[in-house]
Amino acid sequence: MTERIPRVPDACPAPRAAPARRRGAGFRYNAAMRSHVGPVVVLLLLLAAFLVIAALPGQVASIRLAGVSLLWWYGGVVAPVLACVVAVLGLADEAPPRRAE
Repeated sequence: MTERIPRVPDACPAPRAAPARRRGAGFRYNAAMRSHVGPVVVLLLLLAAFLVIAALPGQVASIRLAGVSLLWWYGGVVAPVLACVVAVLGLADEAPPRRAE
């Protein structure tokens, strides 16, 4: 009779293909992840407003305030300050993640 050699488990088994996931039963919402769609849309609107101001009829963008055009005030001061506020308040997480102990 032939002797069977006992099988030793591999230290690094070959990876198996993950089963195909279905969107229905196995899908769970991850509450830790937050959507940043709203603040991103606001930032894109701030960029688009620059083009709208530049395209206004009657050269509204060239009206001067304190010696500088309105378009420069918007592009150089107002939009960057608003973008910083939106980025800090809208895109930042509420609280840092807690470490598991």
